[in-house]
Amino acid sequence: MKQIKLKYGIKSGELVHISEVESGLACSCICVSCHETLVAKKGMKRENHFAHASGHSCEFAAETALHLAAKEILNKHRKIMLPPAWIEFDTNRGRYQISDAKSVTIDSLKIETKIDTLIPDLIATVNDRDLLIEIFVTHAIDEEKTAKIEQLGISTIEIDLSKAPRDMSMESLKEVIIDKIENKRWIYNARVKSEFKRMLNQTRHMDITSRGFASHVDYCPIKVNVWRGKPYANVIDDCIYCIHCVSYPGDVICCNGHLDPNDIYKPKLCT
Repeated sequence: MKQIKLKYGIKSGELVHISEVESGLACSCICVSCHETLVAKKGMKRENHFAHASGHSCEFAAETALHLAAKEILNKHRKIMLPPAWIEFDTNRGRYQISDAKSVTIDSLKIETKIDTLIPDLIATVNDRDLLIEIFVTHAIDEEKTAKIEQLGISTIEIDLSKAPRDMSMESLKEVIIDKIENKRWIYNARVKSEFKRMLNQTRHMDITSRGFASHVDYCPIKVNVWRGKPYANVIDDCIYCIHCVSYPGDVICCNGHLDPNDIYKPKLCT
């Protein structure tokens, strides 16, 4: 397996790339992880990289450096491309897009600042609203942290660098961090939550009746099926695919089929 070359070090408290420093011990750098002295190995016949002056090999240096570099890039350039936002339903109906991918300016940025019980990698302020940014290099956001984020109600994205080369250049990393969206996902989106709640508030809770192996909703408002003059819908065959089924929590169907189509709330797509 090819050994990963360390491309970043700390000099005078700042993260620097190997291309920015002098060769040898004159680089005056320390390891981002263990803080040992580094030597810059630069020359025409070898790939430029840092090594520990002691000969020691630091297991987490490359990962830690990538994590720090990502935060440094956002702190320096103060902009980021956000991924599209979708309302995901707990049924088989298609998801509903409420926002295109868009580039935003970061007005202010706090690095590893505690908010309630969380210490996110970054707290960005965008259009007077907080946006939490998490950098995933070795540890993705788990369910416990996701629950805390949802409780706070602050929009949060995760930037996945787990498969990014540990020795990638600052310029390549900048493109991934700022411009690309394929490696970004919403952990929580406050507008998605708000818009879904508004859609849910228009629904009626339709009770589910078990009949043998089938589950039915009697008095289906759009009369998808009729038996002896009484409309009904089959939960599995009809309801969970229906555009009027906003949610299926398990014991009821949350349905807006009773409304005039013009009165049904449809979130606007923000571009």
